[in-house]
Amino acid sequence: MLVAIVVLAIPAAGLRLIASLDGDEAFVLRPEPVGDCEGVEVEDGGGALVEAMRAHRGRTTFCVGPGNYVAGPKGFPIESSDVVHGVGATKSFLSSDVAQRVIDGRYADDVIIIGVDISGGRDAGGKFACEETHALCGRGLEPGDSWTILNARIHHAETSGISSPGHSLVLDSVEIDHNGLQWNGPENNGISAAIKGGEGGAFTIRDSYVHDNNQGIWCDVDCDSLNGGFTVENNRVLDNCSFGIHYENTYEDPSTPARAIITGNTLQGNNWCALPGKAQIGIVSAQNATVTDNAFGDGAVDLEPAFGLNVFDRGLGPSTGIASNNNFQGDGIGRCEAPFVCD
Repeated sequence: MLVAIVVLAIPAAGLRLIASLDGDEAFVLRPEPVGDCEGVEVEDGGGALVEAMRAHRGRTTFCVGPGNYVAGPKGFPIESSDVVHGVGATKSFLSSDVAQRVIDGRYADDVIIIGVDISGGRDAGGKFACEETHALCGRGLEPGDSWTILNARIHHAETSGISSPGHSLVLDSVEIDHNGLQWNGPENNGISAAIKGGEGGAFTIRDSYVHDNNQGIWCDVDCDSLNGGFTVENNRVLDNCSFGIHYENTYEDPSTPARAIITGNTLQGNNWCALPGKAQIGIVSAQNATVTDNAFGDGAVDLEPAFGLNVFDRGLGPSTGIASNNNFQGDGIGRCEAPFVCD
C-alpha cells in the first residue's frame, strides 16, 4: 500500500487581492496555495479523487490537480490523517449533487484540507425531513477532531457549509458562502449556517470571508474550551440572513467550560431577514465572551436601528463577559443584559 505524508513549506507572506467569487465588488485577501505537495497525484477530474481515496487507506496525501472532481451519494471517503492538497480554490473543485455530506469526516481525525473548492450537500429525504431530524440535513463537510482547513471555499450546501465538527477545528483563509439559503426567513431550522459547531468542541476561524449564508459563524451547545475555545478573529462577515456571529447556550454540560474571543472582525449587512432578537453579533445564554476591536456598520437596511450587538439570557442562563473598544459606526447595541458588560 502506497502511503504518503505531506511536506509543506508554508510561506510567511504572499497575500494577493482577488475579486469575490459571488461576483460582487467586494474583495478578499486570499493567500497563494500553501507549499508544495508530495503524495499521490490525482488528475483528470471526474471520479479520480474518490478512486484514489478508496485505493489508499488513511495517512495519505492526495495532490489534487486542476479540474472538477465529483463524488457520488457517499461523498469523498476521507480517513484519519489524510491530506487533500489542491492547487487553489479557483482551480481544484470538489462537488457532489447527490451526497448528504460532500466530505464525511465524522470518523476521521487529524485531516488537512488545502486549496480546494467544495460545493454541495443535499438534505436527505428533502427539506422537511431535515427540518424534523437535523441528522438528515445536507452539509459540505462534517469534520472529526483536529482538522485544519486552509485557502478553501465551501459553498452551496442546502443546510450547512460545515456542521457538527469535533474539537480543535481551525479554519484559516477560507471563504464560506451561499449555504442554507432555503432556510432564509422566519423558518430558520436551528442548524442552517455557514458553520455551526459546539457540542463536539469549539473551533477557530481567522482571516476568512463568510457571506450570504443563512446564519454566519455559530457556536452552540457548550462550545467547550478544553481544546482551545471559540475564537473568531479578523474575518469579514457580511450579508448573512440571521446573526453574523452567534455564541449561544454554554450551560448544557457544566463539565465543559466555555469561552469565546471575538475580535478584529468586520461585520456588515447581517440580519437582513429582520428576525427578532438577531444582530450582527449575538451572545445568547453564553459564558466568558470577549468581544473587542470589531468594526460594525451598514447593518440590515430594513431595520431601524440596525443592531450591532445583542446580549441576553434566552432562559438557559445569563451571558457573561465584556464588549469593549468596538466601532459600531451607527449600529446600535440592542440588548446588553447584566452581568455582561458593554463599554
